[in-house]
Amino acid sequence: ALITSPLPKFTALSHTWGYPGIYQGRYFEPPSHWNTPTHAVTCDGNPSFMVRTNLISALKTLFFGNRKFRREEYFWIDAICIDQENIAEKEDQVKLMGKIYGRADQVWAWLG
Repeated sequence: ALITSPLPKFTALSHTWGYPGIYQGRYFEPPSHWNTPTHAVTCDGNPSFMVRTNLISALKTLFFGNRKFRREEYFWIDAICIDQENIAEKEDQVKLMGKIYGRADQVWAWLG
């Protein structure tokens, strides 16, 4: 099990899922693409799956922006590591998220 077995060092990414909606006290309607998974991601050579715009922005900026990505690095990102189509898995994993973030070597927060 994740909580009891030894883990390699990993970085956990916490990010916002939806459109922020408010800027300087004013509400803005989200662009039509914002909350729809529209970006394909391939992980470890496995077939791609779709993620939202904000996660792509985080990945591009944090992981591939100003630093060199090392292939041996491990990341835990809820939108990727949890099967978003499986309600039971999501419910179980949400209960573990505090422990997952607590076991991470680093935790990065992306607000968009």
